Amino acid sequence: MKQAQSLIIDFHIKLSELQRISLDQGMEINTYCVLRTCEEQAKNYRMTRGIKEIHHTMQTFKDRNLTFLADILESVGPQTTPAGTKHLTKAGPGESWHQYLLAADSVPIVNGTAIWEETAPEWPVYGAIASYVGLTWGGERTDFIDLPHVQAVPTSSPITHFKDPEAIKSILTEAGAL
Repeated sequence: MKQAQSLIIDFHIKLSELQRISLDQGMEINTYCVLRTCEEQAKNYRMTRGIKEIHHTMQTFKDRNLTFLADILESVGPQTTPAGTKHLTKAGPGESWHQYLLAADSVPIVNGTAIWEETAPEWPVYGAIASYVGLTWGGERTDFIDLPHVQAVPTSSPITHFKDPEAIKSILTEAGAL
């Protein structure tokens, strides 16, 4: 548990440094999401997936002794989105660093305006500063580009990083994600 707390403190220091350096470069950073609960993550995950894929993910959780995550995924029920909507996330409940307080989503603000356009020149600056302070930027992913996302740990899955199901449950509980 101490390792997780130390990671959280280190992450928040790096996030503050990202914001400070960005401001020095004339770009404010608005952080709009740090903690995302497992229930919120499950809803986002289910939005664009069919029941077969949901059941497969639930079984994968059960096979890893993470039945509590399978139960959350089942409990949120079907989520509706228009056909053809792209995935909001690749991560199911417990699989995002947001649930561990080790990720944040932010948007650059220039002259009081949030810059959401994916081709805007502010994104590479944001990513470069994030990398400089030691964060992993979602804009550098090749499988699922997520420009607003930064995280403390370079590995893609917290479940792979923390490994032990009881430790995972404990960290999620302590972070307020369960």
